[in-house]
Amino acid sequence: DQAAARGRLLDYYTDTASMATGHAYPYVTELPRPVKSTFDSAEQAASWLDTELPNLLAAAHGAPTHTLALAATLRHHLHIRARFADADSLLTYALGLATAAGNHAAELDALRGLADAHRMCGRYEQAVDCLRQALAIARATAHHRGEIDALHGLGLIHRIQGRLDEAVACFEHAVAIARTTHHPAGEVDALRGLGDSYRLLCRYEPAIACFTQAEAIARATGHQAGELAALTRLAYTHRLQGRYEPAAEFFERALALARATGHRVGELNALWGLADLKRLQGDHDSAIELFEESLALARRTGNRVGELNSRYGLGNVKRAQGHHEAAIEELTRSLKLAHTCDHRNGQFEALLGL
Repeated sequence: DQAAARGRLLDYYTDTASMATGHAYPYVTELPRPVKSTFDSAEQAASWLDTELPNLLAAAHGAPTHTLALAATLRHHLHIRARFADADSLLTYALGLATAAGNHAAELDALRGLADAHRMCGRYEQAVDCLRQALAIARATAHHRGEIDALHGLGLIHRIQGRLDEAVACFEHAVAIARTTHHPAGEVDALRGLGDSYRLLCRYEPAIACFTQAEAIARATGHQAGELAALTRLAYTHRLQGRYEPAAEFFERALALARATGHRVGELNALWGLADLKRLQGDHDSAIELFEESLALARRTGNRVGELNSRYGLGNVKRAQGHHEAAIEELTRSLKLAHTCDHRNGQFEALLGL
């Protein structure tokens, strides 16, 4: 009958999505490893997810069991593709179901995904609330990867808001747990966050050591998102030390990997970094072209932090060209976004530019 046919369709989407995500993102240890797969490559699996995403999101509003399974399955893909509004909608719904059912594992999945979506959209207070709930559940249920992710997320927000000592403490704790419990993907993420904090403290050599370790582990384990992030961070750190040639090489490698894997957040970060490097080298036309490309991508994906960074970069280039009114306009927009997001580093940089 109709109900049975609908159930079979939902089962198909749930099972195939699980198979596809496990194939597309083998470094995510919580995703099931497909024993037998209909996909020949990670690229084919990711392409299927992209094509079927509207149907998968519709299927996720079926029976609660399908909703929770698809929410856990899709949250990483939605983050990679910068589908933050879809992630917010799906994971908020899943969290309500999981909480009502007392399903702590599903609650933890939804809270981590929601925290990512809130953070990327500049909603830091909501992100911290989700992360603190996730950390409490992870510790109560001895869910080590969940604890690593929650500490990593809290470290990111401490760093963004200028609390660098607190950020270092969170990341160091996450690295220690990841190493003790043998979670290489979690170690990659935590090392990246720790390196970022060292970089902001002008401790460049320890930062490079963290990023180099992260890149090696990521490459060895097929963690493409982690490899991409480490390459970008290595580029930024070399740039800060005036080593423009290796910085350009790392940015180009990161941009190529981001585009090859459809990682929109990574593409945005690499574009912004490469644009700012062109600015420092005096190639203003190339810098403007790259900043405008990063701005368009940020606005298309709803990434407000990416938008404020792109506008800040455009303002700096316009100022260097002597176009002071245009520079003030871009920097003022960047400052407003930074205030909206409570992005303190962004506020400081925009004010400094003005």
